[in-house]
Amino acid sequence: MLPKKALDDFVAAQLQRHSPPLSIDKHATAALRACAAEFLKLVIRESAQAPTMTLDHVVNALTALGFDIVADELREDDLSAWRDAKREEKRLALRKRRREAKGPVDEDAKRLQQELFAKAAQRMRDDA
Repeated sequence: MLPKKALDDFVAAQLQRHSPPLSIDKHATAALRACAAEFLKLVIRESAQAPTMTLDHVVNALTALGFDIVADELREDDLSAWRDAKREEKRLALRKRRREAKGPVDEDAKRLQQELFAKAAQRMRDDA
């Protein structure tokens, strides 16, 4: 079954977009949950062409089922989301490389500094 809370929150958010905001009773909410589950089953059944379902399979299934508008939006959104994800992935990788290049993080640097000061102080005491 689909996550009830997530679907209920989604429905509530969609209803709030209307002016004036709409309300819904629990039976209608349950019916919408059932519709969403059946729709997903239908798309999955139609797109199950390979061991691993891809976005292309889903888009083709939506087109075959007559949901061309949704399929077109997914194509556009996916390309944009994919580019954004790649940019974020590169940014995080660069950030990680820079962090690693800097050496130990602040806490490690402080600990190392304290150890070096302690060793230097010990040497000064030994030499005195």
